[in-house]
Amino acid sequence: MTSSKVDLSFNKIRRLVDLADLAELLFPGNRNQQHAFLVVWISLKWARHHMVPNLSEIAKRYGVSKRTLERVRAKMRRMGLIDHVSRFTQRFGYREAWTLSTRFEKSLRQLAELTMQFKNTSVGSQDKDMLILQLAQGVIMVLNLIAMLITVHLTLRDLEANEAAVTMIRARQCPACSAIPVRLILENPACAGKLLRVMNVTNVRVLPRRSSRSLVERARPDAKDSAGRVEPSEESA
Repeated sequence: MTSSKVDLSFNKIRRLVDLADLAELLFPGNRNQQHAFLVVWISLKWARHHMVPNLSEIAKRYGVSKRTLERVRAKMRRMGLIDHVSRFTQRFGYREAWTLSTRFEKSLRQLAELTMQFKNTSVGSQDKDMLILQLAQGVIMVLNLIAMLITVHLTLRDLEANEAAVTMIRARQCPACSAIPVRLILENPACAGKLLRVMNVTNVRVLPRRSSRSLVERARPDAKDSAGRVEPSEESA
């Protein structure tokens, strides 16, 4: 896939010959935008006073869509290739139109001059350059520390969420230990199996008849028999 980013490498700049090469350099991988660039550039170049009041009419004449024109025109304006002047500007005779701009080449000249200046050891000092290097290194360390703290925070949050989910699942699947009398299992095993499935328990304690009776008697130590007499519990006996 062809990249749409402008690559101002010295090899590509050295191979420039005409406007078609410049269009391919500034709008790589998009023939429609390259065509729109040529339409705008050539129209402004050969127009009277290098000014065109309405680019839409010219683009429509050469089969350029409105959307493509807007994108190309916005990009050319950001790069400083063209500019839009208002009717309140005395320099252009109080006329509103699109015109070619010199900001792009001025910026390139300034970039070249600054590059030469940064190479010169007589300008600036080594201490200043080392300070810039230390500041850049400090920024990288701070960003790495922030990224590490964010990772630790997200990891702890995920662990807490997983622990809460596991606790909730265990609470739903593993209720308290239940007890089933032996008599129910012996007399009606099918009913006992259904009871186990309904309770959805994993820890089941089977109580013999004597143990179940002792549990009832502990909960109610003075139980009465059918005749109304108080029957003492086994512990009291």
